[in-house]
Amino acid sequence: MRIGIQKPIIDRLSRYPYLNAILGRQSAAEEEAWIEETGHFNEAEREVARRIAEAVRQRRWTPLGEDPAS
Repeated sequence: MRIGIQKPIIDRLSRYPYLNAILGRQSAAEEEAWIEETGHFNEAEREVARRIAEAVRQRRWTPLGEDPAS
């Protein structure tokens, strides 16, 4: 992730709200409004976020495009 692009978002919201689902964080109302305003531009799909969060919890890495169950 290139910090320069995200800096205005982080300056405004104190964190990068597109990572909330992946990191298991609850979104604040202002963050939810931001995501809506941007048309969910950089938000991970719910299933993708769930899979990434689970992989992080289990400390495992699955290459992109591979099924973690195989």
